[in-house]
Amino acid sequence: MKIIEYKTATGASAQELDARVNDFIKDGYQPFATPYFAEKTSSFCQAMMKISELQQQKPKLGAV
Repeated sequence: MKIIEYKTATGASAQELDARVNDFIKDGYQPFATPYFAEKTSSFCQAMMKISELQQQKPKLGAV
């Protein structure tokens, strides 16, 4: 697994944040850690990550 992009979803309310997070999920992002409230900007926030599922193929046993 490799993180390929990081963004922060924000909303003025919990419901608005939910909608933004769902939009990010549709675009391939995953929530990361716990949502939080940023007092300075009066915003509900959620860290979002897009990851790449790079897996190395292992050679098959007995393959020549």
